[in-house]
Amino acid sequence: MSQENHTPEHRLTIAVIGDHGVGKSSLINRYTDRVFSTEVADVQKEQKHRKVTVGGVDINVTLTVIKKPQQSDAKGLMIVYDPCNEDSFNVVNKYYEQAKKHAPDACIVLVANKCDVVEGRVIGFSVARDYAAGKELPFFELSAKNDSNVEQTFQLIVNMVIQKFGADGLIYPPMVRSSSTSSSGRKDKKVTKEKSSGDLSSDRSSECSDHGDDDHKSGKEKKSRKGKKDKCIIS
Repeated sequence: MSQENHTPEHRLTIAVIGDHGVGKSSLINRYTDRVFSTEVADVQKEQKHRKVTVGGVDINVTLTVIKKPQQSDAKGLMIVYDPCNEDSFNVVNKYYEQAKKHAPDACIVLVANKCDVVEGRVIGFSVARDYAAGKELPFFELSAKNDSNVEQTFQLIVNMVIQKFGADGLIYPPMVRSSSTSSSGRKDKKVTKEKSSGDLSSDRSSECSDHGDDDHKSGKEKKSRKGKKDKCIIS
């Protein structure tokens, strides 16, 4: 009976969690397939994959939607809410507390999807930013629809995981280390976080240019911003 040959490879799972309708599947589809669809895909049963290269190391990234942090051994976790849906923001802390309990080593990022929506926002940027700062979480506003900040934020999670676990910590099957292997060997193989013009890694938060520090703008301010609608910037 032949035995299956497992060639070691670098694997990383990023789980996306959040209330119903916040766009979890849309963010994953945008990142993996570079498309936007209003159809709700069952990503929980049909995991998505993408290969990325960081520091010369090829990493197979698996993305999945979960309902509870204990359902996954993901090293990266994205908590998503809809700034136009107050209830979706109110449950963010529940997901955060569950994650700290069941996945204490996971690298967590807080995300507001649908930043292309200008009217109807009930959760201001500063409210979410202050909450994230209190938990020492990076926070970003994204738009799966307009592909704003999606690529950069997922890449940030990959970088955070590599910095925390090292490249060797992502190898599957896990490496069997001999007693002669020193801790410096791990450090030598650890991939450093590469910065580029599109990298958000140096920032703790990123906001859509439409919304300023709070939700409410005067009519004159809104008029003056005409033509900048749906554009996200990195602050």
